[in-house]
Amino acid sequence: MQPIGYAVVGLGAISQQAVLPAFAHSRNARLVAVVSGDREKAHRLAAEFGSPHYYSYDQYSACLKNKFGGDSGIYRDTAGRARKVYCPGCAREETRAV
Repeated sequence: MQPIGYAVVGLGAISQQAVLPAFAHSRNARLVAVVSGDREKAHRLAAEFGSPHYYSYDQYSACLKNKFGGDSGIYRDTAGRARKVYCPGCAREETRAV
């Protein structure tokens, strides 16, 4: 069985300390993209954790359109209010993607 690819949206402390490192140890999941309000942070963490793709919140729609070569999902580590402020299209785009 091929691992499921995940995009991690929101690169705060929980993502950096727990979620992203967990992908390195998983046989069933692989990190395929990271998304942040800070594109440089996304680029740095993508390189650090082996993600081939990184996006800013402004590019979230492009992330959702990328098929990442197989089954994929999204792990979102953003609070409701922050999601509305920093990624207003997230809920709308995810509804269409599902």
